[in-house]
Amino acid sequence: MILDRFRMDDKVAIVTGAGRGIGAAAAIALAQAGADVVISARTTEQLDQVVAQVEAAGRRAVSVPANLNGSGYPANVRAWANRDGCNPHSTETMRAPHIIERTYRCPPGVGVVFYIVLDGGHAWPGSKFTQSIANITGFTTFEINATDTIWKFFGDFQLPRAMAKSARH
Repeated sequence: MILDRFRMDDKVAIVTGAGRGIGAAAAIALAQAGADVVISARTTEQLDQVVAQVEAAGRRAVSVPANLNGSGYPANVRAWANRDGCNPHSTETMRAPHIIERTYRCPPGVGVVFYIVLDGGHAWPGSKFTQSIANITGFTTFEINATDTIWKFFGDFQLPRAMAKSARH
């Protein structure tokens, strides 16, 4: 049978964003294919529900709640701010009920901003297409348009012409 080729018997799968949406579905599907899973998301209650579904499929699950101040993206953004000479302590502003803007005070000409979409799926914020498939990808938001935001960033922090020319060689 073709599905036998996709068996994950006695393997371990790691799934991030597994509290709901496509992440939860992936963790459950992997368990149904025979894998034990390690799952991560910010919301412990959602992780507990996914653990129960994995265990109902006869597999083991370990949940690891995500930490917005821990390793991974938060630590990398902090390190980036540090390398750019910014104050290591960020300021957080709620831009919408589910959007945190984490900003670092930096020297003139330098900007480090980290947007956190709470309960967000794996989606490009502001995309009408992503909103149309939210049942697959999870929640997305229109309070922040990632395309406009990144273009504004590039406009605000252009490399000086001499540096840009030398970077091309």
